[in-house]
Amino acid sequence: ENNVKPNIFIGPVLGINLNAKYEIEVVGQSEDGDLKDLGLDVKSTDFGLVFGAGVNFGNISVDGRYNLGLSTIPDSEEDVDVKNSVISIMLGYSF
Repeated sequence: ENNVKPNIFIGPVLGINLNAKYEIEVVGQSEDGDLKDLGLDVKSTDFGLVFGAGVNFGNISVDGRYNLGLSTIPDSEEDVDVKNSVISIMLGYSF
């Protein structure tokens, strides 16, 4: 019996902002903090699309995903177009 099953997927994704922090390192000096301390507000949600493919080997699964953000992240009236994009790899075990 062949327990190897490939899969592909595409669909909507909803991101929820739990915090908005920054970390900057320049020439050995580092600084971190909350974006609100810099006067930058970000939206509480982010809508996008996820594309991916994976393989299930019996109880073990491996997949790769790309999340393409469709929403502009900054919550301001200025003409700033910043969007999320994420590449992730997942290793799982089902029981």
